[in-house]
Amino acid sequence: MSMESPLLWIGLLLLAGFGSEFLADRAGLPGVSLFILTGALLGMLGILPDGFVEQSDVVVDLGLAIIGFLIGGSLQWDRLKRLGNVVWRILFSEFYGATMSVTATIFAIAFWFDSFSWTGALALALILGSISAATAPAATLAVVHEQRARGPLTTVILSIVAADDGLALITYSVAISVAGMLLGQGTSLQVSLLAAGYEILSSVLIGIGGAVFLKIVLRRNQNGSSMLLPGFTAILLCFGLSSYLDAGGLLSCMVLGAFLVNTYHRFDTLYNAIADSFESIIFTLFFILSGLHIRWDILGAAWVLALGYFFARITGKLTGSYLAARLSNADPVIKKYTGMSLIPQAGVALGLALQTRSQISLPHGGNEILLSVVIATTTINELLGPVLTRRALILAGESHTVRLGEAKK
Repeated sequence: MSMESPLLWIGLLLLAGFGSEFLADRAGLPGVSLFILTGALLGMLGILPDGFVEQSDVVVDLGLAIIGFLIGGSLQWDRLKRLGNVVWRILFSEFYGATMSVTATIFAIAFWFDSFSWTGALALALILGSISAATAPAATLAVVHEQRARGPLTTVILSIVAADDGLALITYSVAISVAGMLLGQGTSLQVSLLAAGYEILSSVLIGIGGAVFLKIVLRRNQNGSSMLLPGFTAILLCFGLSSYLDAGGLLSCMVLGAFLVNTYHRFDTLYNAIADSFESIIFTLFFILSGLHIRWDILGAAWVLALGYFFARITGKLTGSYLAARLSNADPVIKKYTGMSLIPQAGVALGLALQTRSQISLPHGGNEILLSVVIATTTINELLGPVLTRRALILAGESHTVRLGEAKK
């Protein structure tokens, strides 16, 4: 069958998603993991026509735009204020815990076992370390919505996954610059930091501009259905303008949602209208298409480095979040389960890994090794991460079913 009927293929993907959701309910697994696995299996079987995955990029962007908005819309300042400095302490601790743990592990493996020079090993380790701390907002939000979770742990993890990507961008810019200096190539640290600063500032300004525009348009709209068109328009314009200006589309949509939830008194109506209209279809397509990007042939390459990266990342996040929560005297559920909720990793990590190829040339085929490691580990993290996030929310008593059971007692 040819690519002349892309809607047929999208319809078939949604049908596969419907089946996956049914199986996920029966198996007690998060739908996200089954969607990704379904996409991966479809990709492996080669059922879809050539060029379909590339032509579906617009659907992935649409998914990211809506996911960014929904995450931003979960960040109410009043809730964050009640948690005090706990969120910031955990954010920096889990982020740099993972960064340092992965950097040290990759350096040791590359230098001692893969015959890299110390400069080559350190350059590879610094870049992989900076990429490792990024999380996957989409997978985390999907599990939170699926569980209808609410509580301090939910607020903390949504806040952290929203901030992680911005922090990853800055840390990656520093790492790539230092790696370039070690190898005698690349741009200066100042240029790298300015580029990251431009991307973040542009995204923030676009998000705030979109929110102001939407508030003006929605002044006379009083019901959810009439809010849907202007709301959806603002989300697409923010993402599209960010992409056009080489800024971060996901970040600008997060800022749009975060600014509105804290300044617009009828935001709940708008949020529910967009979530109810798009969430199920967009989440299904987004994660099945994400699964289609998985390269099974690369999963076996550089397996020692990939294993080191995988376990060092998890260790850094678990240890960092636990220590910060303990030192902050945080709620016991935050202390126990935050690290477990931050395992998913996807788009941002892959994007940074792909970007590395055009910015630096690592010795001993380091660019291909770096990409193989990130693809292999994000595959595992995307399949395993949502299961752990779901388990953490249930154990913390913040899942809707757990809260309902307690209310009936």
